[in-house]
Amino acid sequence: MGDDPPQRPGAARRCARRVSVLSILALAFLAPLAFLNASGCPPTPVPPVTLTPPPWPEWVLRHWVWENEGDQASALALTDGYLARDIPVGAQVIDRPWEVQPVAFEADPSRYPDLGGLVDDLHARDVRAVMWIVSAINDTASTFPEALANGYLLSGGATVDWWGGQGALLDYTNPSAVAWWHARMQSILELGIDGWKCDATDPLVLLIPGGAVGSTGPVTWDQYRDAYYRDFFTFTRSVLGNDRVILARPSDSYVGVPLPVPFAPRDVNFAGWVGDQDSSFAGLRSALANMVASSNLGYVNFGSDIGGFRGDGLNDPELFVRWAQLGALNPIMENGGGGEHRPWMYGTQVESIYRSYAKLHHELVPFLYSLGAKAWKQNVSLMRFQGVDQSYLLGEDLYVAPMTDTGTSRTVTFPAGTWRDWLDESLVYAGGSTHTLSVPLERFPVFVRDGAIVPLDVTSTASGHGDGFAAGHLTLAAYPLASGSKTVDVFEEHGSGVRVTWRAESATSLALEVSPTSRAVLWRVRGGPATANVTEDFGTAPTHVTSVSALTGATRAWTRDAADVTWVRIADPSAGVRLHLTP
Repeated sequence: MGDDPPQRPGAARRCARRVSVLSILALAFLAPLAFLNASGCPPTPVPPVTLTPPPWPEWVLRHWVWENEGDQASALALTDGYLARDIPVGAQVIDRPWEVQPVAFEADPSRYPDLGGLVDDLHARDVRAVMWIVSAINDTASTFPEALANGYLLSGGATVDWWGGQGALLDYTNPSAVAWWHARMQSILELGIDGWKCDATDPLVLLIPGGAVGSTGPVTWDQYRDAYYRDFFTFTRSVLGNDRVILARPSDSYVGVPLPVPFAPRDVNFAGWVGDQDSSFAGLRSALANMVASSNLGYVNFGSDIGGFRGDGLNDPELFVRWAQLGALNPIMENGGGGEHRPWMYGTQVESIYRSYAKLHHELVPFLYSLGAKAWKQNVSLMRFQGVDQSYLLGEDLYVAPMTDTGTSRTVTFPAGTWRDWLDESLVYAGGSTHTLSVPLERFPVFVRDGAIVPLDVTSTASGHGDGFAAGHLTLAAYPLASGSKTVDVFEEHGSGVRVTWRAESATSLALEVSPTSRAVLWRVRGGPATANVTEDFGTAPTHVTSVSALTGATRAWTRDAADVTWVRIADPSAGVRLHLTP
């Protein structure tokens, strides 16, 4: 959005004549004439928008948790442990071994006596339930004899050793095999699960003696992985709806071939994790290397196992914190694997840091969802890596420099623009400059570019961009420049979206626009004029209040805090918003 288009001369004359009549009537009734711009005409409305949301649900961008080799009681205790400590949870993976054998689609009664009840219990806590799965059927599974007898397995049922036992792969080229598979899968889908964690059995086609052969001939790894992941994704959605997903690898180096290697197809993998890493800083760097490869392949949403998968007992607390902070600044924040992954088991400091960053991640959901929608359409990744130091941009306006080794020092070279520390906006850095920063354990190098608008869902003080009073609002953290403008589209899973703009009208006037929406809006403006007055084009001018907390009780209000940040709350922006901030 830019400046309002000029009116045609004829339209201007008609507007002036209407205004003259209205002015006479207004004077006759001793009432002020409202909602006219400087030329005496009604202001141009902010038009509504219709933004097509991306093909994944918002919940995938929330905090995921899981445990390695748990049971029904421990699974629920895990989620309850986070929630009781005020750490938000959006999804839990029920990982292996939940079945009697892979893949029987039958819960082990000794571990999960009421799997459906567990799914219901998680849903009652507003937590999604995702089940681990593979495409290999072990020769000890109850489903194996029928699959072997009917020719439903690749290469006549030839088995291979894999980490879950000895098994054969389903033949996706055989329609009868796929129909049989779906009938087995249906029993788990009927529990109302929210998706599958599709583990990587697809490379096993490379281990079948003589090569993989299906009902239609030889089957390559590329063909098999496309069929495997796509089938779980599409069939689950056909049964349960389009808010279901698979959690799968985008790119991973574990098969011992050069990167980049794609696993699940981009168009069905909306929640990726980059494989199994060691619980060490070398493992963290390996995860980032897989993220670089995934970014180069254009995957949008991915993350890694916080703390690493290959651990035993307690991790190094410093490593665990640095990995959690990285996870919070990935599109997918997920925590689970071997060893101890519950943050409260590392003491109160680690628990407190983890809580803050999990909340920060949840704040960023509108930002990540909206940027992801744009990246999806452009066939690029949400994460864009900047060089050999594994730093990356989220979109254009957030810059992250991960802590990839022990210690509290990080050298950062900033991209073009002017950058502010996201967690301490008083710290400002010029683009192209290099700084060695002190980064204590509770801090993490993440920066916002001046000029940005970052849409947020703020419910706490996690990032300093609001507090509990902001809950229920679309918070817009804006960093306007002295000239120019910035427009950001905010996508909504169940709405038409919102378009927001800052525009420098002059050296002393800043316009803030929001397209019509039913969501209460809270502008948080760092920069622009030293605000002493706020006017509104389409409603009563916001009243000035003396504190940020006082915004809660007013429907249209503004204040400027001690840090020279201007806050404006519009409780009902259904007609659109155009504010003018002036000294």
